[in-house]
Amino acid sequence: MTEPTAQESLAEAFARDGYAIVPGVLDAEAVAGLRDLCGLLLTGAGKQELLPRTFLETPELTDVLLRDEITGALAQVLGPRVAFYPNLTIRKSLYIGWHIDEAFAGAGREYVWTPGFAHVQGAIYLQDNDGRSGGGIDVLPGSHLASVDGYGRSRPDYDAALANPPSGRGPVRVDSKAGDLVLWHARLMHASTPAALPEENDAPTKLGLFFSAGRHDAYENNRFLSHLTAKRVQLEGGEPVVYERHGQVLDIRYPESYPDRVRARADEAGVHFASF
Repeated sequence: MTEPTAQESLAEAFARDGYAIVPGVLDAEAVAGLRDLCGLLLTGAGKQELLPRTFLETPELTDVLLRDEITGALAQVLGPRVAFYPNLTIRKSLYIGWHIDEAFAGAGREYVWTPGFAHVQGAIYLQDNDGRSGGGIDVLPGSHLASVDGYGRSRPDYDAALANPPSGRGPVRVDSKAGDLVLWHARLMHASTPAALPEENDAPTKLGLFFSAGRHDAYENNRFLSHLTAKRVQLEGGEPVVYERHGQVLDIRYPESYPDRVRARADEAGVHFASF
């Protein structure tokens, strides 16, 4: 599956497959401009992530996030009360294997199977996902409808799910083009499309704008925000390590942490920004 057919709505495609593409959110000129901007914001070599405060303070990024094509697609999938989380970033050269984000899989995650649960991860990749340079995401279609962790009670078994796809369909490389919006369900198994060639062999640097969204619901919003902030200090090798991106989620409050132009555009679009 790539895009919904003419006879099928975005919401229907998303409900069935657990992911969907909204093509052409950004044109080639806009993609080129964002790639140049990322070069200024992320100056080091190797894997990097932009901090949420920097994202919110950068008009070129918030203008993309609040485009009608994105807020409209989220409203189709989530319903009319859309809430963005301050889990906003640009990622550079990030490649991760098969997984479900830990907020939604593993012991103590029964809540993701409650009726009405809704959480969407979104990305606009700034290069084609051509299978050669690893420019996007692979997914296991329909895996959001089957449990890999005893419905939130045990450790996920991703290998078993890949060997015996719950929907009967194997992994798919999402055929996204630079500037397309890719949405996927929080319970969907996914992985970075692996790069067949290293970046130095003329493949473009992998860049993507990432966000999380759910319904505007104080209980559900607080649950996810609590998970993010709990990760701000983690043990690595027995030593505590502070992750600034997660720490900023605790401090970013709506409306005072958001620029006036962002609040005004969010009001126009009828979307909310969740915070403590």
